[in-house]
Parts: sequence; structure tokens; C-alpha cells
Amino acid sequence: MALFDMPLADLRGFMPPRAEPERFDEFWQETLEQARAHPLDPVLAPQDVPLDLVDVAEVTFSGYDGHRIGGWFVRPRDSAGLLPCAVR
Repeated sequence: MALFDMPLADLRGFMPPRAEPERFDEFWQETLEQARAHPLDPVLAPQDVPLDLVDVAEVTFSGYDGHRIGGWFVRPRDSAGLLPCAVR
């Protein structure tokens, strides 16, 4: 069971003080524009694994500045349609 430092009603209205650096919004705007300048170029490569209940694929795509990012896509075998997802 999760433990919290405040009652739920207080957490819903909690607004901690924040101090954003100068040009914070401009920094993120420029960063997102640079990231979008490269195509994602996604690749989903099925993997041969000794598992009976799931299908596994290696996933790669281009991230910031075109650098490749990788991960694993694991899905119940013989499933169809939309499923819940967890990204870790």
C-alpha cells in the first residue's frame, strides 16, 4: 500500500514553489524543435526467444539529435486489439 505525507485532499491542491531558470520555456521549445528535426525511423525486430506466452521484439528509434534509442516490446502471444501498456 502506498504511503503519502499528506492527506489526498491536500495533495490535490498542493502547489510547491518552483523557480525556473532563465529562458526555461525557450530552452524546451528549441530542444523539442531539434528533436523533431530528425525522423523517428522506428524498427521493430521480432526476437526468437524460448517463451511460450509472449512475443518479444527489439524496438529502436531515433531520439534527440538522431541518436538511436532501444528497448523491448513484449506482448502476450495471440493477443489482438488494444492492451494496457507499461513503459519502464
